[in-house]
Amino acid sequence: MPAAAKIHGAGRAPAIGWMTAHREKAGIRTIGMVAATGTLSALVSILFWGTPGTADVEEVWLPWLDSVKRFGLIAGYADIADNYPPGTAALLTIAAKLMPGVDDRIVLKTLCAVAQFLSVVAFALNTKRIAWVLVYLAAVALSGSALGYLDILYAAPLLVALFALFDERPIVSIAAFAAASLIKWQPLIMAPFLAIIWIEQARALPRRIVVIAGVVLLACGTAVIGLFWPEIWLAFCRALGGPPYWSGNALNLPWLAQLVLGYPAQFLFVSDGPRLAARILFCLVYLPILILAATPFAKDTAQRLVLALLGFAAYFLFAPGVHENHLFVPMVASLVLAQRLPRFGWAALALAIFANLNLVIFYGFDGTPPFLAGRPLAVLTAGLAAFALCAFVWVAWHLLRSLYLDQVRHRKRPSSGKSFIG
Repeated sequence: MPAAAKIHGAGRAPAIGWMTAHREKAGIRTIGMVAATGTLSALVSILFWGTPGTADVEEVWLPWLDSVKRFGLIAGYADIADNYPPGTAALLTIAAKLMPGVDDRIVLKTLCAVAQFLSVVAFALNTKRIAWVLVYLAAVALSGSALGYLDILYAAPLLVALFALFDERPIVSIAAFAAASLIKWQPLIMAPFLAIIWIEQARALPRRIVVIAGVVLLACGTAVIGLFWPEIWLAFCRALGGPPYWSGNALNLPWLAQLVLGYPAQFLFVSDGPRLAARILFCLVYLPILILAATPFAKDTAQRLVLALLGFAAYFLFAPGVHENHLFVPMVASLVLAQRLPRFGWAALALAIFANLNLVIFYGFDGTPPFLAGRPLAVLTAGLAAFALCAFVWVAWHLLRSLYLDQVRHRKRPSSGKSFIG
């Protein structure tokens, strides 16, 4: 071997050793962070173990659990006959099978605790910044541990789908997103925006891989639909029809309209006319945002995901019959976006605070309403709903202005991080 080659080889060995050691240290730090935050998630679940949760726990989730225990998964899902996809019933069935003879409340609490733990681990593995993992845990703990909402059940697959989206792994993203949507329908509101990204990313993959993945996903979807037909279709239609009231304690325009018209601050049934008007308004706001996401104005994944969040916000703020917990999807998505678009961090924090404030106002920290349906609650919630609407208009204006300026300047390089969205 020539002397120069020996010297060159000798120089490479320490460098390779340093890189290996660095990777080992990074791996140890990641394991430590995952262990610490996972343990903290378990402690949070224990802290809220005795909370009764919202009325849905007693009136909805526990009867669902009883149905799948008595009739099995498929017949139990048919007996439930609600507006949820079958994934929730499947998870309840698995939990019941793994804990035979255990009190139903403990089964439900354990299922939510495990789902929260898995979502915290998924977030930690993809961000590696402990401060943001703690923010994520704080954002979902009230919903998942204290109040007993089942949104936490789809948090982990939704996180996997969104992080895979940024890593340009469309097949993993689609599969995980489908799993999340089979637990609850709400993620589908973002699906048209994500489909634009999936199609664009899939074009870079070998056609053979895309075809095989498409066939597998289609076969799995067909099997699920066939297994639960027609109940899955009936549930989807019920969800699409929506509940016949103004607002399900969501601080939005229908709730504000209800109060302005002099009605009490509570669940209130509404006629078809106002409901139709609210749906038309929602479509008039949502569809232009979706069209914008499909145009060259939105150039990358981050910008399209911001538009997806704006589209979901349009659903929450303008559609009728929206519930107080329906900000869970955009809250989780915004925290993911903040990991890849740091300037979005403050917006993600603001959304998480507002989403949890909407829950606290109506159900406190244990499921007990802190306010009666009187004037103080009406004034407080009307102010917050008006603030949310103003914030939506402000964000939409600045977002559209930023996209327009980017297009006018014909920027050919990735955004520098100085514009409104990155």
